[in-house]
Amino acid sequence: MRIVVFVFLLYSIATGLDFSVFHPDVFALIDLVFILNVGLNKKSLINLENKYLTYLGRISYGLFIYHPIFIVLSIKFLKNNFSLNNTLFNTLLYLLIMSGSIAISMLSNRFFERPFIQLKKSFSIVKTKGFNQN
Repeated sequence: MRIVVFVFLLYSIATGLDFSVFHPDVFALIDLVFILNVGLNKKSLINLENKYLTYLGRISYGLFIYHPIFIVLSIKFLKNNFSLNNTLFNTLLYLLIMSGSIAISMLSNRFFERPFIQLKKSFSIVKTKGFNQN
């Protein structure tokens, strides 16, 4: 059954099948089944446990902060400097946004977030066992 659903989704994406006839609740139910399958089924076709997604999770705060800013800057940059058709514009836009957001988040994590995390550790209270102040 999973393979049939997966093939159907790939086919619909490749052909541009129109799903506007379905109510949004249908999509919510499909998403729920997908999330539960990936999260709870050890034999799922899709495995989200890999080093790339783990790294994106590590830099996710930077992605959350810088991604909207980079979207606006990328749109302005492409519109002001290039005259492109819609397909090429959108392709370049998505590539620029994703690569730029990830690059800025990597730099922020390395040079901004990690030093503050290390600084926080120097101020934390260390609890010791066996010392009684009575």
